[in-house]
Amino acid sequence: MQVDRSTFADLLLQGAPEKERARLANELDGLAACVSSRHFVAGEYLINEGDVGDAVYLISKGEVEILKQGKPHPVGTASAGNLLGELALEGRGQRAASVKAVTDVHAYRIRAEDYLKAVKTWPEFKRLVTHKLYQQLSDKHQDLQARHQQLLEAQKEKDSLGFLLVTLLLLLTSYALVNGFMVNLLALPTDSWLMFSFSRTTELMAVVILWQLVRRSGLTAKDMGLTTVNVGSSLKESLLLTLVAMLLMYGLAVYLAAYWDKPTGWDLSRFDYSYITYLIVAPLQEWVARGVFQTSLEKLLGKGKGLVAVLLSSLVFATLHLHVNPILSVVSLISGLIWGSLFLRHRNLIGVSVSHFLLGNWVAFLGLWALWTG
Repeated sequence: MQVDRSTFADLLLQGAPEKERARLANELDGLAACVSSRHFVAGEYLINEGDVGDAVYLISKGEVEILKQGKPHPVGTASAGNLLGELALEGRGQRAASVKAVTDVHAYRIRAEDYLKAVKTWPEFKRLVTHKLYQQLSDKHQDLQARHQQLLEAQKEKDSLGFLLVTLLLLLTSYALVNGFMVNLLALPTDSWLMFSFSRTTELMAVVILWQLVRRSGLTAKDMGLTTVNVGSSLKESLLLTLVAMLLMYGLAVYLAAYWDKPTGWDLSRFDYSYITYLIVAPLQEWVARGVFQTSLEKLLGKGKGLVAVLLSSLVFATLHLHVNPILSVVSLISGLIWGSLFLRHRNLIGVSVSHFLLGNWVAFLGLWALWTG
């Protein structure tokens, strides 16, 4: 294929000092006569690792990636103006890496003998190539520095998330142990004022501690669902599932009324202060369970592990209810899986918080809460 000598010269002179460009342009015209133009489709190899070096390629259009055997990821990339394959030409050595087209690529192919002859007999060309290769190495060095900085920041974020998760687990296990001690050893009723005060106080303390850690962890408001994005779809889907759950719970309460000695069924006389405080408690619990715990797990486990994070976070929070009653723990697991999946879909805490508030109060009005905690 005929070579556009002007374009070839411009690419080879790219990055050269301005005072040398005019002087070298005419000289490069002779070298261009020995150059051929090549086209490679995306996925095609320009150079194969281990082959004998027989040519140098000057990329004129497109992008390539540099691959090394045993390395799972590309070790570099190159684009228009980059010179490739010159290292293997001395003594016709083997190619140290492969070069693969990422997009359709146009390149100029300079045969080894023509390239080496120009380097040996034309000092200006040697200086030009040396300058070009130095510029390419400088660009790659800067790119490596940027990638290194990104890796450092990513590792710092993972360390912060790991510390956040460990702290949260310590808070949760301590909360469960103290609750278990108060309920099982001190025989305090789960609905007593002391238990209520302890639970709310420790929850608020945990929120304050977590908020300070979250600010350093790299989690954003959007990550934690503290946003209005998808609020409509989140509310719509959550309310639909909540309505279905409320009907099922009502049917269960009616059914159990005939077999249990504790009264179940709708009763407004059960209303007390705890129903009002749930306006704050439900969103805070969802923020801890979904916004912080589930989101941190997702980020640490990696892309595509959202459902695993939902399962793990739901299991952890289900165990917090074992000291009260195994049935309540199972109910918490089921609701956690549903709310966790909704949060994963919409990344919004509003829908799951509303659902949590409505269902929490609904089961209490029906007498099911007293039944499960009895």
